[in-house]
Amino acid sequence: DDALEKAKKKVDGIEATIGYINVFASLFNDKDYIRTVLDDIVDDAQFTKEFVILATAYKNYCLDEEKCRELIETGTQYAMKGDEFLELAKAHWLLFGDKIASSDCYEKGLKDISDKTALLGYAKSIAIDLENIELAKKFYKSVENKTTNIRDFISLANAVINDLNDLVYADLVYHAAENQLHS
Repeated sequence: DDALEKAKKKVDGIEATIGYINVFASLFNDKDYIRTVLDDIVDDAQFTKEFVILATAYKNYCLDEEKCRELIETGTQYAMKGDEFLELAKAHWLLFGDKIASSDCYEKGLKDISDKTALLGYAKSIAIDLENIELAKKFYKSVENKTTNIRDFISLANAVINDLNDLVYADLVYHAAENQLHS
């Protein structure tokens, strides 16, 4: 026990503490100790990402869904940027299977995402996992608006076909690529 306490005191920050808990949990089956460590650091959380990883730990190691939901709700109150909403979107889906809350967070995060590859990945998850075709199309449209070369238009059309099976929308993307080629 003294060795565990010494090790715990040398860990700095929420992410590092969760890493410590991950290793501890794989070696020992002591949920009470894990809860004590989590309870010691929970008030240190300041950022959405920290609330999400704490919530995940409470759910996975302590089987405490109520604390998990409380932390996600607090993280939602602190969220201001797109990447924070994306963290919450994934958490709502992975922790609770909540398609509505996840979709809401994805929608809030959309405006801040500029990376086309990331947008395509989120769109696929939204279409397939959340089954929210309309929101997925907003993500695909954002990719389309950022696309300036033929290769990216073709990738977008393929994603629309593979993820949505929407040949009409894929045709529109294809024609946008054609127009790009002729301009």
